[in-house]
Amino acid sequence: MLKTSPLRRLIQHNLAGLLAILLIAPVQAADFPEAQDIAGFNKVLSRSGATFISGQPTAAGLARMPAAGVTAVITLRDDKEQPDIGYDEAAAAGDLGLAYYSLPLSDDDSYSPAVLAQFIALYKEHDGKILLHCGSARRASFLWTAFLVEHQDIDLATAQQHAMAINLGKSPVAGLLGQDLELRYQPTNIQ
Repeated sequence: MLKTSPLRRLIQHNLAGLLAILLIAPVQAADFPEAQDIAGFNKVLSRSGATFISGQPTAAGLARMPAAGVTAVITLRDDKEQPDIGYDEAAAAGDLGLAYYSLPLSDDDSYSPAVLAQFIALYKEHDGKILLHCGSARRASFLWTAFLVEHQDIDLATAQQHAMAINLGKSPVAGLLGQDLELRYQPTNIQ
């Protein structure tokens, strides 16, 4: 039987501990969104890590995305909203080598866990290198909030601060009441 030196045992023990820490480390939280040059985008273009969140891009705005590292475009606009943009966004994305996806959020019924799950799957598939947009970035801010809570384990208040830096806006209910609202999140899967 070979004897292991005390130094070798110490190194092996510390490596095992380091590996255990790395394996259980939480997913790195999303970067706080930073405003970008909005040339070619309606109202908003923000960046969080590799992800861009924006209002409707023009053809010129969309053409900026490959150089920024984007590999996919996800629109939250429905088919009724597409004719008013002046170009075929899906075709333009394809011409730029970008994957193109539509996850329409147009009415209350379209906001569902299934849409969030689709977004998370696409986010993972493209390593976050996406342009997520709607008309003004407000719906994109809603989806980003849910993504941060569900996928990044960020508390709702912090996720909303991220989304407010994009274009979350205030709740119309807050305006009606004349005061800010404090929202609380209670996961439904807690037993």
